[in-house]
Amino acid sequence: MKGRSYQAAFETGLAKRVKRTPTARQLYLSGLICTPVKVNRWGQVEIDTRTNGAPDTQSLLLPYHKQGEAILLGRDPDDFAAPALAWNAKNELICEGIQPVARGAYGSVDSIRQAATNRKTAREAVSAAAAANNYLNDADMKAALAAIPTPGAPTPAPAGVVAGQVSGKLKTQKRGSAALEVDDDEVNLVAQFARGRRFLTEEHLQYLDKATAQKLGRV
Repeated sequence: MKGRSYQAAFETGLAKRVKRTPTARQLYLSGLICTPVKVNRWGQVEIDTRTNGAPDTQSLLLPYHKQGEAILLGRDPDDFAAPALAWNAKNELICEGIQPVARGAYGSVDSIRQAATNRKTAREAVSAAAAANNYLNDADMKAALAAIPTPGAPTPAPAGVVAGQVSGKLKTQKRGSAALEVDDDEVNLVAQFARGRRFLTEEHLQYLDKATAQKLGRV
């Protein structure tokens, strides 16, 4: 110090120090609002109701969507419409000039005509659906239901029906064999059945029983 005061020593050192003045870019970057965000599948970032991202920056931001890594988006607090900058988790500048998405007037005549056609088609579809749903109003529905015949009461069961009861063992009764008379016409008829020249009826079956019983020696 050599007898100098602290103030004198400070001023002497300050005069010998190299003065470093921040650049305009450094001042701009230091004033940005930085927010961690995720990149969507279109290569854009969304903060509140604002979206930033353009086709020229899409290829630089999409890799961070695939990796699922958050990035740091810096915006000008005085002008959100100004382009933004982005840094990765390693504090490396990955992209700048990220333009905000703004709505603008689009004056395509073909698109306006197509939009009007689409609105008309949509209105017609809605009207057709409403007509299909309301093809029967309340009065028509009541009239249709009234035209349906009302079913009558169920038929009561007869009073003389006795419920069946199963008890004990079933017994079989032997039937006495009676002599059956079989004439020649009946035998001829059975022979015709065998050759497939006639169709069987109830009477034919009786003849067939008689002829079979006689052949088997039951009568």
